[in-house]
Amino acid sequence: NTASWQTVASSGGAIAGFTSQPDPVDEDFALAHMGDFSSTFYAGGSIAVYTWGASKLTITGGVNALYAWTMPPNSKDVVIDAVLYQSDVGGILGRYTDALNHYRCVVYDDASSVVASRSKVIVTRRLAGVDTVLGNASLFFHRGTYHKLSFSLLAQQLTVSWDGVQVYTVNDIGGVSSSGDSGFFNGSGTAIWQSIRQSPQ
Repeated sequence: NTASWQTVASSGGAIAGFTSQPDPVDEDFALAHMGDFSSTFYAGGSIAVYTWGASKLTITGGVNALYAWTMPPNSKDVVIDAVLYQSDVGGILGRYTDALNHYRCVVYDDASSVVASRSKVIVTRRLAGVDTVLGNASLFFHRGTYHKLSFSLLAQQLTVSWDGVQVYTVNDIGGVSSSGDSGFFNGSGTAIWQSIRQSPQ
């Protein structure tokens, strides 16, 4: 039945009624890309030290420190993947519009200075400057071992995966609903990141 077929002008061309998914954007922390990030902090905090080199980003110190990845287009529905091998109180940002509005997905390795949170991930919403802890999950994170953290933000559904296994999900009604940047958070100590990828959905 030829009525169910549509002619496409060229290979890879658009098909009416279908929206192409934007390409993912990767960052492996080449020195030339430092200008794609913006550093700040929120109330009561301080800026961290960001060291680029040897295909990794080392974030040291700071309190409530924020490092927004401003190069990729802002996204509301997005999956953020990052590889790391140390995190005292480090995490990734989602839907970051400013220091007052964003999500944080923070991981604590098994040697974290925050003893009660060792080997955990905690998801926090910051809306109009007010923090709300949405939930947490346990995970295996021995300091010095490589792991992949994935933070998916699809409409109101937030999902965290660790090494490809879902460990936490929540339907956050009334949360941060605007598009924003991805990036990094550091609460204390040192976090070492190998890469980050933003995949708009």
